[in-house]
Amino acid sequence: RLGRRVGILPRSVLQPDTIYHHMQHLISELSANPKEMGVDVLGFLSNQMLDTVAFFLTAGNSESEETLAVQCVRARVLAYLDAAYHKEQLNPAIIANECGISRSYLYKVFAQGPSVMEHLRHRRLEAAREMLAHGLVKHSMTSVAMTCGFSSSSEFSRLFKNRFGVSPSLF
Repeated sequence: RLGRRVGILPRSVLQPDTIYHHMQHLISELSANPKEMGVDVLGFLSNQMLDTVAFFLTAGNSESEETLAVQCVRARVLAYLDAAYHKEQLNPAIIANECGISRSYLYKVFAQGPSVMEHLRHRRLEAAREMLAHGLVKHSMTSVAMTCGFSSSSEFSRLFKNRFGVSPSLF
């Protein structure tokens, strides 16, 4: 949830603040009658609680102007992309749905810097480069492209050459 490079600072609760009360409310909602809640409601509340915990743990460690809530959602999306980059059919609607956010919010989260699809392309290219560098390729470049989630070997070759300056077959 916190991502790979998020520092966690210890934080004691000297005076209960909004985050503390929000956590308390979410925990009481989750523990009240979990058997009576639907799977969707329970999942939503669990995600909200985890994002709040991430927010609470990272409070005071942010150097950017974006909110910690946005950082937590970005970390969740990037973690999902790390796990699912190989799925060819990924698009913003599927990514947003799998991460429990709307597509418009996904675009907002990635409004500054590379888009979510650029992150996905980058992750796919890194996976392909790693396969080629470690000699994990025993088949054609087409199989590498398909394994890493590209829709065609020509698209893969073009993007790989643009990113690394050499074609995948010469890498």
